Amino acid sequence: MPRKNKKPSFFLPQALKTKLSRRRLKKLWRNKKFKKAFIFTLIGLGIIFVGTIAWFSKDLPTPSKIKQWRPALSTKILDRNGKLLYEVHGEEKRTWTEIKDIPENMQKATIAAEDKEFYHHFGINLKGLTRAFLRDVLHRSYKEGGSSITQQFVKNALLTPKRTLTRKIKEAILSIELEVLYSKEQILEMYLNTIPYGSNAYGVEAAAQTFFGKSAKDLNLAECALLASLPKAPTYYSPYGSHLDSLMARKNYVLDQMVDIQAISPEEAEKAKKTKISFKPYREQIFAPHFVMWIKEQLAQKYGQKILETGGLKVYTTLNWEIQQAAEEAVYEGAERNKNRFGGENASLVAIDPKSGEVLAMVGSKNYFEEEIQGRVNVALRPRQPGSSFKPIVYATLLKGQWAPGYTLFDLETDFGGGYKPHNYDHNQYGPVTIRFALANSLNISAVKALYLAGLDNVLATAKDLGITTLTEPERYGLSLVLGGGEVKLLELTGAYTAFAQKGRFAQPFGIIKVLDSSEKVLEENKPQVKQVLPEEIAYEIWDILSDTTARSAVFGWSKYMSLPDRKVALKTGTTDDFRDAWTIGFVPNLVAGVWAGNSDNRPMYNAPGSMAAAPIWHSFMTKVKDKFPIEEYKQPEGISKTSIAWVSNKKPTGDSPKIIWDIFAPWQLPKEWDDIFIKKKICKLNGLLANDDHPEELTEEKTFANVHSEVPDNPNWEAPVLAWAKANGYTNYPPQEYCSEHSNKQRPEITFNSPKDKSTVAGEISVEVQISSVWGLKTLSFYLDGTQIKKFTSPPFSFSLQTSLYKNGEHTLKAKAVDELGLSSEKTINLNFNNTTPEVLNLNASLYNTNSVLLKWGNPANISYLKIYRSIYPENLGVLIKDNYHGESYLDASLSANTYYFTVRTVNSKGEESVGKRVSITIP
Repeated sequence: MPRKNKKPSFFLPQALKTKLSRRRLKKLWRNKKFKKAFIFTLIGLGIIFVGTIAWFSKDLPTPSKIKQWRPALSTKILDRNGKLLYEVHGEEKRTWTEIKDIPENMQKATIAAEDKEFYHHFGINLKGLTRAFLRDVLHRSYKEGGSSITQQFVKNALLTPKRTLTRKIKEAILSIELEVLYSKEQILEMYLNTIPYGSNAYGVEAAAQTFFGKSAKDLNLAECALLASLPKAPTYYSPYGSHLDSLMARKNYVLDQMVDIQAISPEEAEKAKKTKISFKPYREQIFAPHFVMWIKEQLAQKYGQKILETGGLKVYTTLNWEIQQAAEEAVYEGAERNKNRFGGENASLVAIDPKSGEVLAMVGSKNYFEEEIQGRVNVALRPRQPGSSFKPIVYATLLKGQWAPGYTLFDLETDFGGGYKPHNYDHNQYGPVTIRFALANSLNISAVKALYLAGLDNVLATAKDLGITTLTEPERYGLSLVLGGGEVKLLELTGAYTAFAQKGRFAQPFGIIKVLDSSEKVLEENKPQVKQVLPEEIAYEIWDILSDTTARSAVFGWSKYMSLPDRKVALKTGTTDDFRDAWTIGFVPNLVAGVWAGNSDNRPMYNAPGSMAAAPIWHSFMTKVKDKFPIEEYKQPEGISKTSIAWVSNKKPTGDSPKIIWDIFAPWQLPKEWDDIFIKKKICKLNGLLANDDHPEELTEEKTFANVHSEVPDNPNWEAPVLAWAKANGYTNYPPQEYCSEHSNKQRPEITFNSPKDKSTVAGEISVEVQISSVWGLKTLSFYLDGTQIKKFTSPPFSFSLQTSLYKNGEHTLKAKAVDELGLSSEKTINLNFNNTTPEVLNLNASLYNTNSVLLKWGNPANISYLKIYRSIYPENLGVLIKDNYHGESYLDASLSANTYYFTVRTVNSKGEESVGKRVSITIP
C-alpha cells in the first residue's frame, strides 16, 4: 500500500530532533541538575525582566501628574538678518471639555482615524509597536503608524516625540499603567483635550473654535471627520496651509474608516463628504507667509508638532526681508495688471542665490489671505506645467553630445508618430535654423526634435540632477515633455537654473540656515549643497544663448521686459496650452528669479504668453533689487572656442559651402569632417545641363547642389519635409552629368561696319551703317560714342546720321553692341578722328524767362559773320534752326511745352566755316 503523506515537520537538524524527543525530555527532567538549571534560568530571566522595567520606570512621571504642565515657549522664525517673520506661540489654546460634551461622532472619528482597536487592547498596539521597532531601530520602512491612542497621549503629554527604543519602552510602560488607573472613556477624554490640532489649538474645543468658530458640541459629522484628520500631521494638513486638497482627501478617508468600524452608515458618509465646510478666516500676524509655512512644515516633520509649538526654537532662515518685500510688490502689481489685461488673477515668485541655493524670497500667491484666489496655496510648491521654460534642460542634455549652438536643426512641420505634429507659437516654419536660434526664439518643432535626439531618459536624468523631483511618469509625457507636458514646481525649476548661472554647479534650494533650542544650543546648521551636474562649457552655452537678445529678436523683438539696462541677463519664458500657465525664469551669475502667472484654479487666461504675463513681473522684481547685487561677468570657460561651420551640414566649411556660421563650441562639439554635401557647378540657364568652357557667360549660372537630409534620414516622417524644403529652395541632390552642346560663344551675333571705316577722319554730318548676322535673331542693337549711348535699334535698317560737329575735334570711339533673343551679345568698336573747322566757340547760357519761355545769352565777338541757334529734344541731334543772329542775346518768347530742350549755338566765319556748337539744356516743367 502507498505511504500516506505526512504533514511537513518544522525544519530542525535530525540530531536535534532526536535530542528533543519526548522520551529524551522526560529523561532530562528526571535529572536533578537539569531541573535545577532550568528553574534558575527562569528565575534569572524574570529578574532581568523586572529589573529592566524598574530601570526604565525609575525616572518616569507618574500618571497622577498628567495634568501638571510646564510653561510652553514660542518658536521664532526669523529672516537671515534676524527680523521676526512669525512666532509659533508657546501659549497652548486649550479648553478642557468633558467626554459627555464631545460629540459621539468626534469620538468615533478619532478612534477610526487613530486606533480602531482602542476598546480591545490594554494600551499597546503590539503590531504597531513592532512596526515602530523595525522602522526606528532596524531602519525598515513602513507607511502605517503604530501607536495607540493611549500611547499617543503618553508621548504628547509626558514624553518627547524623539524616536528611540528607550522612548518606546517608556511609552509602553506608562501606557499600561494608564490603562490600569483610568477607564477607556477617561483616556479618550484626556487624549481629545491634549492632542495638538495645529495653529496652537490643543484639544478638540480649541480646534473647533479656531477653525470653525463654534463649540465642539456643535460640530457636524463632516467637521468631526476633518478635525480627526489633523493630528496625523497638523502642519501639513492645516486648513490654512498649502495642502487643503490633501486635507479633504484625508477627511473622506476618515469617513470611510468610520463606515468600516460601523460607526456610521455608508449613506451618512457620502452625505458628509458632500457637506461644504467653511473655515474661520485666518487672522494671525505673519510676514512672508508662504515661506514661513514652508519652513514650518520642515520643522514639524523633523522635530515634531509639540517641539515646534512649545520648544522655544529659534530658526534663522535664508529669506532676505528686503528682497521679499520687493518680490511681494512685483507680484501684487503684476497680478493686478494681468487680471485686467489677461484674466489672470494670481502670480508667484521665487528668488535664489545660485552660489549657495539659499531661497532669498518666496511669494506663493498675490495675497495669502485672499480666499477668492485660493491665496493660501503656495503655487511655488505646486506642480504646474512649465511650457517652454523647460527647454533649456532639454538642450543642455543635447549639448552633452556632438551637438553645438551653431549646429542646424530643420524647423519644419514633422509627424513624430501617432499624428503628433507640434506647431510653433506663431504657426510659422523656419526651415534650417541653428540651435541658438531655435532655443532663443523658443521654436517648438525644433525643441521636440532636440528631445528626440537627446533621448527622453537622458533628459529626465538631467532634470533629476538639477533637483526636479516631479517627473516620475515618462510614459505619460513622451516628446511633449519639452513643451511642458510634465508638471514641475516653480521652486525646483528655478533651482535648476542655478546650474546655468554657475557654470554647471547645481545648488540645492534650501530655506533654513540654523536652528537653536531654547538654551541657544545649535540643533542644526545647514550648509549649501552644491555639486557639478553639467560640464561648465554647456552651462556657459545655455547662458550665452538665453542672454543673446539679437538671436531672440526674430520672435520676441526687443522687449524691454526681457533685459536689464545695466547688465547682461539670461532669460527663458514659457507658456502652456490655452494660456493656463505663464512662466519666466531669468538669471545673472549671482541671482536667479522665477515667476509664474495664471489662476490657482487652472482657469485659462486669454492671449497671455509668458513674455507678456510673467516677464513684466520678473523685470519689475529684478529692477527693484538689482542694485543689491554687484555686476558680475560670466567668464567664458577656457574650453570654449569660437569657430565656423558649414550651414546645414554641421561640418567644416569649404569653398562650396553656401553659408558659414560662426558660434561657440566645447572641445567635443568641434566638427571633424569637411562639408561634403554642397557642390558648386556651372550650368546652362536654359536647359540645366553642365556648362563647358566655351559656354556663353550670359547663359551660364553657378548653382549649388546639395545632398541634403534630415537629422534622422532613416525616418520617412523626418526626411520628407526636409527633401521638400531642399527642392523648393533649389537644392537638388544630384548635379547633371551631361554638358550643354546647344550653345557656344561661336553663336554670338556678328557685326560689320559698312561706314564709316575704322581709323578714318571725318567732319560734319556722317552716315553710320552696320550689317548684323545672328543665329538666334536680333533683339537690340545699340551704338555708343565714347561710352555714351546715342542710338538704339530693334529692327533693320541699322543706319543713322551723326553730326560730328557736336563734339570736340580729336580721337573718338564708336561702338556697336548687338544682343540676340537668347541674351548673347557681341560688340564691335571703331576709332574715328573728328576734324571740323574751328571758328570761335561762344559761351551759351540758358534760363527760364517765364513758365514756358527761354532766355538765351551769348557773347558777340567781332571775328564772326553770324551765328546759328538750334533746338532739339534729342541729345544726339543738332535739331532745327530757330535763330540766325549776331546780337549778344536773344529772347525766345514762343510757348514751349513741358520737356527737356537742348540748345546749340554755332558761329560762322567769313569763309562759311562753322564752329563746333556749344550746347546747353533746360527743362520746361
